[in-house]
Amino acid sequence: MATITITNTNVVPANSAGVSTGTSGETFTAGTFVYLKQSDNRWYKADCTTLEKSGSRSSNRIRLALNDSLAAGQPVTLLEPGNQVTIGSAIVTRGVFFYLSPTSGKMCTVFADLSSGHESLIVAYAVSTDAIVFNPIFSGVVV
Repeated sequence: MATITITNTNVVPANSAGVSTGTSGETFTAGTFVYLKQSDNRWYKADCTTLEKSGSRSSNRIRLALNDSLAAGQPVTLLEPGNQVTIGSAIVTRGVFFYLSPTSGKMCTVFADLSSGHESLIVAYAVSTDAIVFNPIFSGVVV
């Protein structure tokens, strides 16, 4: 599987990036894709295995964490859709689109990495070898 792991210390939003805040529902690190769980209004690691964990096909319910959450109930800063973030030196290829991975909180490079029943959600595209634009696009397709 072509899962991309973003090192938390490399996550730096663009100067003009739109951000919001929320409350974590579990432990995760900066660079983790998270979804808003409606039952408790907290942010959890996203994946493509269920409709809820993939953001319920709403761009209001999926974000990229910009800081570490060391426990549930901690404040978290979140990158808003349409904004650029640096994710580390030469880990992506410019022009490549990334899908929400079946691995919690990660993205993957190839649609073929998704299995039967997975939600098809593009979460970002690379604008350079070290930066992506977070821009979730919900296809509505279940693999």
